[in-house]
Amino acid sequence: MFAMLRHLAALSAFAAFATLAAAQCTTAIVPMPGGTNGDVLVLRHLANGDVLVGGTFTTLLGVPANRIARWNGSTVIPLGSGVDAAVRDAIELPNGDLIVGGAFTTAGGVAANYLARWDGGQWSSLGTGPGTQVWCVAARPNGEIYAGVSAVDRVRRWNGTAWSGIGVAPFPLATLPVSAMHTLPNGDIVMSGSYLVPQPGGYRDMAIWDGTTLHPMPGLGIGTPSQASGQAARFVTLRDGTLTAVGAWTGWMVVQWIGGTWTGMPGAFAAFGGANDMCELPDGDLVLCGGFFYIGPNQLARGVVRRHNGAWGPFGSGITGGAWTLLPLPSGEVVVGGSLSVVDGQPAQSLALLVPTCPATANSAGNGCIGSGGLLTLKPLSLPYCSSIQRSRATGLPPNAIGVGILGYTVMAVPLSTLLPQGIAGCNLRTSPDALTLLLPNGGAVETALAIPNLPALVGAVLQQQVASVELGAGGAITAVAVTNVLALTIGSF
Repeated sequence: MFAMLRHLAALSAFAAFATLAAAQCTTAIVPMPGGTNGDVLVLRHLANGDVLVGGTFTTLLGVPANRIARWNGSTVIPLGSGVDAAVRDAIELPNGDLIVGGAFTTAGGVAANYLARWDGGQWSSLGTGPGTQVWCVAARPNGEIYAGVSAVDRVRRWNGTAWSGIGVAPFPLATLPVSAMHTLPNGDIVMSGSYLVPQPGGYRDMAIWDGTTLHPMPGLGIGTPSQASGQAARFVTLRDGTLTAVGAWTGWMVVQWIGGTWTGMPGAFAAFGGANDMCELPDGDLVLCGGFFYIGPNQLARGVVRRHNGAWGPFGSGITGGAWTLLPLPSGEVVVGGSLSVVDGQPAQSLALLVPTCPATANSAGNGCIGSGGLLTLKPLSLPYCSSIQRSRATGLPPNAIGVGILGYTVMAVPLSTLLPQGIAGCNLRTSPDALTLLLPNGGAVETALAIPNLPALVGAVLQQQVASVELGAGGAITAVAVTNVLALTIGSF
């Protein structure tokens, strides 16, 4: 890896052609063609790579879809006949089923009061439902489903046969819903709602549910009967593992759970309005969306902002109408959903895209060889943006093989058999071997990890990536060598 970083650093010395491109790199916010005829409140990744879209619409990108649908990047796939009112949240279960919550009372023509299950082919209810409109949903590893609602107990639990409360504090203002829930890696659920947990002198607005007890989370002050301390609209776990909440509190729209207490994010800001969602870009920058109008007292920033090097900044002239949800796409773009009517001065229909003008790409060329483990195939898991880690996965390695990552600058087509006597006939080395990395297979697969420095001169540079399968016999002797297809990695900047 250090050898590769030296190669990348050296590349900047003769990549002057890329410097001009890097200086011109920006991230534009543009309307998404087609849009919807209603609000977009939910954007979620599904395990099969599709995007789940929910809201109040009846058409999505020009396709009839009653308030919920899948989108695979080119085609909208409605979920049956959908639901009859707003979708506010949705989660995917380990078996691929979807749990959807909102203001609806029927799903697919079946009675389903505010919460429903989609099994890939049909809708069904969860008993008689949680009793009132659902604002957020979560699940624990034991299969229990939780719904944040605007009823007296405000959190309802489905154990597979019946609904019950979990002991959330009743309160005269308990019609304020539990607004956000998020399942942690250990299976506990973090949740937020004004007046959630009684404390001496008032209430905490965020807590962790461990399956039996609701534990208050300190750090944001105590709400009183006359003044709520605030609440989260969404929880996000960043790539470094930090639990982050976005919403509206006195002085903050972004807070992080650090050292057993909630703390305002360094450089975060107070503004007119609150935040609704956050996502992380490939280079580690953060994007925040909501109903706010200013970054601070003097800088206009309508609805969508970016945190870069600790400071927040706008995307163009921002948006008109609230932004409710964000979702990064594998292409490197970010979808913005809400009630958007204008995006950076252009008419919009509830959907927008954050589009880098210097996008990263990973394009496959050539064919992999067939070794004793089958067809060797290399696919990108992420794109090569500056200040990110680009990852790829090679499959088809046999149990007796090791992998060798090959990275180079020059396109080649050299038969392996002319380089190594163990090279399989018909296999071609398709890149100059400027940097090699040993990779240990797991289940017939290996993954590469390439750290891309934050060097603007690298933008537009192209690296060739290939993986070799080196089969070993008795005593460790090499018996066969085969290679995957090649990926042409074009370095981009977001």
